[in-house]
Amino acid sequence: MDFKTVINNRKAVRRFIPNKRISDQDIQTILKTVNLAPSAGNMQSFRIFVVKSKKSIGKIFETVNRKSSDFIPNAVAIFVFCADPEKSATRFGDRAHSLFAIQDATIAATYAILTATDLGYATCWVGSFQEELMKDAVDTNLTPVAAIVLGYPAESPTHPPRKEIHDIVKIL
Repeated sequence: MDFKTVINNRKAVRRFIPNKRISDQDIQTILKTVNLAPSAGNMQSFRIFVVKSKKSIGKIFETVNRKSSDFIPNAVAIFVFCADPEKSATRFGDRAHSLFAIQDATIAATYAILTATDLGYATCWVGSFQEELMKDAVDTNLTPVAAIVLGYPAESPTHPPRKEIHDIVKIL
């Protein structure tokens, strides 16, 4: 797909075809693209946990608000992006500690979503989770930022209404 088509096709999908696996090659393609994402000082102060087993996906499900995230068990993979603020702070200090690593992880997660869309997968960004439970689920002390739920779409939702450009932009 060309870039504009990828952008237009990307939607938050919450219904996946169950038990349809993702290839290791596609996971590697996503990860290689994520590795190209820009980061503060090129430090890549984030880590990605690729969750594929049903047992581990179940652990991720335990960290979220189940009422709004009941689609998670049908995911074929979940990419959990965690910030490494200590790494970022070694070079850039306090602002980096509180912000840059979060930005790095967020940009990387966006690259994963766009690559997955290009490969024909559906995704949903999940940020509403219990942080300590997520840390336990992926066995890390890093700061979980986002869980990108990935699967084969079982729905094709429309884009929700967006704000008008003039409501979000001020040209100086």
